[in-house]
Amino acid sequence: MALLLANRAGILFQTDAPPEPEPEPGLEGSSGGRADGGPPESLSIAGLGRRHLAFLAGALVVVWILLVFSRAVSQSAAITDEATALRVANAQLEERLAAGREELALIRAESFIRMDSRAYAMGEPGERVFSLSAGAPPPPQIVPLGAAQSTPPAASPLDGWLDLLFGP
Repeated sequence: MALLLANRAGILFQTDAPPEPEPEPGLEGSSGGRADGGPPESLSIAGLGRRHLAFLAGALVVVWILLVFSRAVSQSAAITDEATALRVANAQLEERLAAGREELALIRAESFIRMDSRAYAMGEPGERVFSLSAGAPPPPQIVPLGAAQSTPPAASPLDGWLDLLFGP
């Protein structure tokens, strides 16, 4: 006997097998329900129904997605900070490179070469060689114009009055 059946997608097909009997409510071992014949939604595990378990699983998935996104945002912020620091370091290196190029241009200038050669007694004819002795004291500090002059230690007020009254 040929039967015409439809599956869940609505597709019809033909079979020669006899139809399966529908399970009777209340039978133990039948799929899709409890032993007392209740609906499958009330199946409980540790007091939680299927809806509760589905809600709990959905909440866990949402928390996991939030953690993944927050980690991605924090990594993005860290990478942005690192890129900013690298840009600053790169600008500093470019400034040092420009200063080095200027110094190299100065050293290659003919006037600098003539001046520096005098330190090695290779000056022009008729020049006298001049250099400081190895044990010479350092020269006094030069105070730039407009800078405060170093003052001697302040005298006591009595010395100030005596100098004023009787002179230095």
